[in-house]
Amino acid sequence: MTLPAIIDISSGPIAAGSTPIYRAKIIDGFGHGISAALLDTLTLTIVDTKTETIINGCDQADILNTGRGTVDNDGTLTVQLLAGDTSMDEVPGLPRV
Repeated sequence: MTLPAIIDISSGPIAAGSTPIYRAKIIDGFGHGISAALLDTLTLTIVDTKTETIINGCDQADILNTGRGTVDNDGTLTVQLLAGDTSMDEVPGLPRV
């Protein structure tokens, strides 16, 4: 099953080097939450929507209950971006992940 891309869910600018957390609900056709146990994989790609450049090498990264992402029994998806996901080349000394 392929879900549509989430283009923009932020409520405003994100500071460079920050690690924002996003939450969403994974649901079936009836509106019921889909737990992680029912998923084989969950991938994340972070793209600059203006340049279409992949950010911080995050292209089809498996995040199903590892690293950046978790899905609970109710289908709530939590994704935490890494500092390198929001860094800018102009920020001196910030390590890229």
